[in-house]
Amino acid sequence: MNGFPTCQKEIRIKFHVINALNNKGIEAVTVKATGSSQGLLSEVTDEGGFATVGPFVPGESITVHVANNGFDDVEQVIVATDDTDKMMLGMNPTGPDIRLILTWGPSPSDLDSYVKFFDASGNEECKLYWNNKACGDYATLDVDETNGGDNGPETITIKEVPEGLTAMYYVYDFSNKIGRSMSWADSDSKSTIFSPSGGGSTVVPYDDDKKDGDRYFVVGCFGSAGYSAFSAKGKAASSISFANCQ
Repeated sequence: MNGFPTCQKEIRIKFHVINALNNKGIEAVTVKATGSSQGLLSEVTDEGGFATVGPFVPGESITVHVANNGFDDVEQVIVATDDTDKMMLGMNPTGPDIRLILTWGPSPSDLDSYVKFFDASGNEECKLYWNNKACGDYATLDVDETNGGDNGPETITIKEVPEGLTAMYYVYDFSNKIGRSMSWADSDSKSTIFSPSGGGSTVVPYDDDKKDGDRYFVVGCFGSAGYSAFSAKGKAASSISFANCQ
């Protein structure tokens, strides 16, 4: 259909397109949103990286696509609801490394990205997180966001997984809300794992809707083969160990 239904609620979404390595908005990027009812709608981001697209119909499935020179393409499928008024789109600068990008909604205020590196016996070799932002010369925490997902992503770069080690990527709710007053699904969280050199990406949604105290979410694991060996887990957990990768 080309028009908007009479007396139907209109939903417009304010997209914020940012560079995931520095949390700065990207200007002059076209945000294309193709709705199952409204078809293709698009707008160009302003100097702050914002673009408002719509109107959409409540319940409409929307495929969002963003492309920009020097960055990996971003594509996500969302559903328009009364609560869908803004969305963060973190763009990954194309490069030779694996990049792990966590995005979420306005609550909880502080989700923390971690990567633990285990040896073959399950012993921890290094833990990458907010208080240890580098593991040797092979992994770094680039962005640590503590003021809600609306303000930007958490971003990790992995140059390589050393031979004989297994990397486990997981997230912890430092705010202590998930599993109590809200579920992981309520947080609108997702992690995007970008392969090196623009070779593709994998999106892992945090769709666990239980409120049973599980403050960890295991995104996935991979070994020295890197992105090609990534195994998505996508499960909530009450604690973290090497067993989460098995």
